[in-house]
Amino acid sequence: MKTQTHRKTALLVFVSIFQSCLPCLAAQQSRPLPERTDLLLSEKLGASLSLPQELWLDGTVTFLADNRVALSLCHVYGDSQCPVLTILQIGDAGFHPLAVRNRPGPFASLRSTAGGGVLTYPSSPSLGPQTELFSPELASMLQLPKTAKFSLSGKTVAREGPDHSWTISRVCPSLDCLQDIGQITGELKAVSDDEIPILDRKMIRIETVQGRQMGGFKVQPDYGPELEFVDRERICLRRSGRDRIVDLNGKELARLWHMGDWGTDFRGWSADGTRVLYDQRIRPVPALRKFWETTLTVLAAMTQGFDWGPDKAATGEAVRVLDTTTGKPCFYWADAKHLVNEGVYPHAALSPSGKFVALVTEGELRVYRLPNQCPGAKSK
Repeated sequence: MKTQTHRKTALLVFVSIFQSCLPCLAAQQSRPLPERTDLLLSEKLGASLSLPQELWLDGTVTFLADNRVALSLCHVYGDSQCPVLTILQIGDAGFHPLAVRNRPGPFASLRSTAGGGVLTYPSSPSLGPQTELFSPELASMLQLPKTAKFSLSGKTVAREGPDHSWTISRVCPSLDCLQDIGQITGELKAVSDDEIPILDRKMIRIETVQGRQMGGFKVQPDYGPELEFVDRERICLRRSGRDRIVDLNGKELARLWHMGDWGTDFRGWSADGTRVLYDQRIRPVPALRKFWETTLTVLAAMTQGFDWGPDKAATGEAVRVLDTTTGKPCFYWADAKHLVNEGVYPHAALSPSGKFVALVTEGELRVYRLPNQCPGAKSK
């Protein structure tokens, strides 16, 4: 009797998925292509530093300004090390090194911080070295816990203490110290330069560091949302398959659809939050096959006594940039046959203005110019 009940349940789930996916399949065929983007520069990794190309098989990149990037050069095979960290000026004639640091160490990701500095941090808190802050000249300035949370600007940092306590600090202009500005207790979900979100059971409370409530909204009890501040008035709530841009009271403003059946590995934002970059693993398959695999996965989960499901291993990487006010595409690049090295991340970065993308692929560093206005985007 139980087996029959579970089979009926699985059948109902199948029918429900089929009905709900029909519009998705139609939409997939009719999505407009983004405008053509221009490749500004392309150079072999390490070429501007006169380094042997065979040593630099991969890397990670971040923008420090629209005309300046930080690049970590890594051995993907063998010792799995990233021995060189460099800052490159982007010019008409190519990339020009402004600073170089020989820094043998395991894989770590990069991001910019206040004052033109560079943060290196582990892709997972359980892996890699501590978070480290470098000056624009690549001098080591600060070491921070792996669990530290930074605002998108890099000016504000939250450090975890005992019993769910957090110390909120500003990075000193000299980049060699922190100035504490507050102490909070609770499940901190993110940090911005102005507000902090705290998960309290079924509620997200948005508060200033001083404790003044600025907003709040309910969430699903089993959701425990992953979120980021887009700007002072907007928040990005992350979910599998789509992200939602909401205001401080949870009102939905836009939906951002991404491609990851495996989640999104990296998101990068323009300084004003109007554009977001996704760098993620993909497995391109025809729409009907993808629907069928999803259905099999659900049936396997719903039916007792069956321990099976389709093999859905990722095969490649895709980079997209979307307008966060409309969800329209600004940039798209994909390599369906080469899987990203998960230890070296991100492979792509969005400039502060949102007008340029830097991409590490096929042993090269490339910079693309994006259109001033995304297809269908509102005028700025």
